[in-house]
Amino acid sequence: MSKELLISSTSLETRLAILENDQVTEIFIERAKSRRILGNIYKGKVTRVLPGMQAAFVNIGLPRDTFLYVSDFSEDLEEYEALFENEKGDFSGPLPKEPAKEPENSDSDPPRHSTQELVAEAGQILPESLDVAVSSGAQHTAGSAGVESEVRPERRGSHILPRFLQPFAVFKSLGRPQGKPSPQPVSPEKKADPPQPEPPRDSRRGRRKNSNHRSGQALIGDLLQEGQEILVQVAKEPIGKKGARITSHSVLPGRYLVFMPTVEHVGVSRRIVSDKERKRLKDIVVKLRKNSGKGFIVRTVGEKKDEADFRKDMNYLTRLWEDIRRKAEKTSAPGLVYAEPSLSQRVVRDYFTKDYRAIRVDNEDEYERVVDFVNQFSPALVQRVHLYKKRKPIFDTYRVTQEIEKALRPKVWLKNGGHIVINQTEALVAIDVNTGKFVGNTSSLEDTITKTNLDAVKEVVRQIRLRDLGGIIVIDFIDMDEKKNRQKVMSMLQVELGKDKSPSRILQFNEFGLVAITRKRVKQSLERLLCQPCAYCQGSGMTKSVRTICYSIHQSVQKMTPHLVHGHELMIRCHPDVGKALRDGEKRVMKEIEEMTGKSVSVQSDPLMNIEQFDVIET
Repeated sequence: MSKELLISSTSLETRLAILENDQVTEIFIERAKSRRILGNIYKGKVTRVLPGMQAAFVNIGLPRDTFLYVSDFSEDLEEYEALFENEKGDFSGPLPKEPAKEPENSDSDPPRHSTQELVAEAGQILPESLDVAVSSGAQHTAGSAGVESEVRPERRGSHILPRFLQPFAVFKSLGRPQGKPSPQPVSPEKKADPPQPEPPRDSRRGRRKNSNHRSGQALIGDLLQEGQEILVQVAKEPIGKKGARITSHSVLPGRYLVFMPTVEHVGVSRRIVSDKERKRLKDIVVKLRKNSGKGFIVRTVGEKKDEADFRKDMNYLTRLWEDIRRKAEKTSAPGLVYAEPSLSQRVVRDYFTKDYRAIRVDNEDEYERVVDFVNQFSPALVQRVHLYKKRKPIFDTYRVTQEIEKALRPKVWLKNGGHIVINQTEALVAIDVNTGKFVGNTSSLEDTITKTNLDAVKEVVRQIRLRDLGGIIVIDFIDMDEKKNRQKVMSMLQVELGKDKSPSRILQFNEFGLVAITRKRVKQSLERLLCQPCAYCQGSGMTKSVRTICYSIHQSVQKMTPHLVHGHELMIRCHPDVGKALRDGEKRVMKEIEEMTGKSVSVQSDPLMNIEQFDVIET
């Protein structure tokens, strides 16, 4: 597959586009006045603790307070004691206690391995290009995630806790089948047992606590209190009226490694399929990290790299974390401690590999920065960075601007004449597939429908990536009678989503012929980024019909009648379309108003008025 990265940079905004086989598949836009905060690390101050939701609001200096779930709060007490220790060696604020577990999920939710939970949350902070790892020998489907981990039980016992927190060191699984005993409390004299094969759904290191009052475990109120200062990282951008979601489990992506300073796991990208290579990479990382107790994930681009490359990356990330810690000690809350690099550097760092034919940049200053950045981690690829010098805008030359305009419309035409309709709502994204103008090349209706669905799959996935749609996505394919045809569609959907860097999961056809996809959403979609709600319909996509407005005028006058004085005339000021209807198609409305009020009625059209707006004035 031929890939190219286009960069268009001005003083106002930077736009990037990824082309696969000369077709636009992903768009990135960052504006100077609204830079991305995902991945930024802040020193925040707790403003409100919500025991009923087992969460807290934290002020990190943004217009809206951020949201911190109890399961997202770090359990590394030593980190926090070190970060917020004052000059006398006393802890400057309330000690964060052992974190509580989120409320129990429904029985229908299967337990998830603790390391999978960790990497899934890391994926919220990391760029979409991070491929999470799977355990050795495990099988995965689209959207599955896991990590090859090296557990160090000696660090898991309650003996590492301060004495006053040891009563909270009780390990209890959620969703455990009846009849199976829960793990027993761990005494300070004994080391904790290694985690079970299926630990709690929301655990990260096999030590996550149940937040149920009856279990006697630590709650959000035990961990945090108003005014407490904590170090957090933005895990999810503010979307709409929702504030950002944060976590205390910081994640720092490098070129070949992802550094997770608050955990101990070592993982390898699931896209590296060779068992021999996976073992080699894991052995290198375990050797290099020694006994630091820090976590690392080998990224896909780390395949076949030698020890020197990983040592350089590991040293850089470790120094970066130490710098963050030192800066956090000096920063007043709320305040920014660490900011992610610019959009161009992030995308180049996370996407640019030997699979890319070229990077084309239309700004000379940005070109120099990209060349310097690429030269740092991959000098051999510098020759693929080119300065675009033509007078025609680069996005017009490669038809990116045209694709962006199409991506803002609900209807997308397929090459065979069919079309798909995409509608975003607050709860989910609905995608409808239709045959449109396509009538098929055979006499079989089933073949025509299957062909349409198969053609739609590629475009549906491309639009999901291009528009950056996330959350729950429901696809309404045209109904197919034969099971083998439904399987063909599912297989192609899995193959196409496999090209997507953002984690996703596919559910099979249900009895209504719908396919559901869950895709990680960490920032606003392209539509929400570039558009605003319609001033006419306030984003609903609908306005009242002209007839409805005419009848509303009639109802309004009816309410006014008892309060009218002895004037001579009523004047109705309204939109021209409504005025035309009152004079022609809805004359009965005018007649009834005159009979009801005993006054003559005139209509004055005002083209500046909203179609739903009108005034009734007595003259």
